[in-house]
Amino acid sequence: MLKKYKKSKRGLTFSLESQAFPVGSRFIYRVNKNVCQIKIFRSESGNTVSRKKTGNKIKSLFDLRSKQVMDLMEQCDYFEIEQSDHTIIVRFCRNTKVSFMQKKRHDIGEVLGANYIGSIILPEEMIKKVSGGEPLYTQMTISDFLQIDEVSKKQLEKDIPMVYKVISLFSGAGMLDKPFAEDPAFELVYAIDNEPAACESYRKNIGAHIECRSICDVKAKELPDAEVIIGGPSCKAFSNANRRTRLKDHNDYWLLNEYLRITQDIHPEVFVIENVPEFITANEGEMLKKVISESKEYEVTSTVIMDADLGGYTMRKRAIIIGSRIGRINLPNVKVLPYKTVKEALSKVNAEWLNYSDVSKSSAKTIERMKQVPPGGNFKDIPELAVCNSHSGRYKRLHPDQLCPTLVNWRKLPLIHPTEDRILSVAEAIALSGFGKDFEVCGTLSERQQQVGNGVPYAIGRTIKNAVKKALNHYFRPDTLCRA
Repeated sequence: MLKKYKKSKRGLTFSLESQAFPVGSRFIYRVNKNVCQIKIFRSESGNTVSRKKTGNKIKSLFDLRSKQVMDLMEQCDYFEIEQSDHTIIVRFCRNTKVSFMQKKRHDIGEVLGANYIGSIILPEEMIKKVSGGEPLYTQMTISDFLQIDEVSKKQLEKDIPMVYKVISLFSGAGMLDKPFAEDPAFELVYAIDNEPAACESYRKNIGAHIECRSICDVKAKELPDAEVIIGGPSCKAFSNANRRTRLKDHNDYWLLNEYLRITQDIHPEVFVIENVPEFITANEGEMLKKVISESKEYEVTSTVIMDADLGGYTMRKRAIIIGSRIGRINLPNVKVLPYKTVKEALSKVNAEWLNYSDVSKSSAKTIERMKQVPPGGNFKDIPELAVCNSHSGRYKRLHPDQLCPTLVNWRKLPLIHPTEDRILSVAEAIALSGFGKDFEVCGTLSERQQQVGNGVPYAIGRTIKNAVKKALNHYFRPDTLCRA
């Protein structure tokens, strides 16, 4: 339920009846200039909710006067309060009419508020023509000012995009981040990974905002505000081998705690965790239960999706957990048919690809074994290995007219080219993952192979990005935020 308040020169001051924020309780708040709002959260420390008596009722009183708050108050005409069970959201708004003082240049940003892209510069003569004389003290609507009718005005407001900030954790080479980075609706403001080579790749493909550092050392107060957090805590602990032994003793098992710690401190609107499918089922679903129990403000959904179903080239499956405070977010249940093939992906690769020459040279013995494997075959086609009990991906030769199996570190298997007696190049693995010739992977050859093997296929990242974007746009209603 929205409540409308007049602005005050004293700062942000308002009172309301609230069971979630009773008098004497503590709270923290985060100012987000990007979407012209402040979010208030319950906390064990921070500001104290004051007391206001209105008739026979006692209300909770909030009084915020930081410089950031004052700056937003200065820019708005009124503000709205929306209260939920766990959060208070303050949205800053402007009236529909704007007064124009005499100037030779007018920036559309003054009319439309913070959420706009680009500017329109109008000469003084045009202003005079519209106003019928000197524009000093002239008051006009946006429709008058831009000489557009109401239908055009609504279309203009619809076309003004929101920009949502994104924090990326366990970022790797940036394969999950890439679809977000390509969409102007998102701004990646921070990323972190502890592998130097992966960070170098990230800088090449996404941007310089990545930090090479252990996530355990990061404090939320060091990070920028964000509407979205994405990331995949290391999945090594959830491999079949590790789950059969001592899953909890694996060094990476508790990295999920660090992801949740930062998410709880930043309070994004949406968080996304990607991992191996076993993340959902390991130890009777312990990790998923942990995410749900520690994300009480969020509606959490989980699913397993396959790259090829979404338009990709591989059989790679990923568990996707989405927490949302803006309404349930479900990934679409789709299957893009016919499936794309290995041949379609590899036919794109040529010498223009940045990692074209990055391929391991196999020993003579390994090459002889490769020669015995037909398209679609594996180690079972090698007589000396056929009796072994091994992974089905061992000495797997890709079939040109079929899907690519899950790409892990293909050097170790090895994964064989469909027509040549060699393993895949890094460029070919990038193509099979759905990325283009300009996606560059850095580091030693072994590090480059591992980064792609660890990465999220493009089609999966794109599907996640589209679902999150749709939910954010639906919630933030651009026509009511910071609108002139």
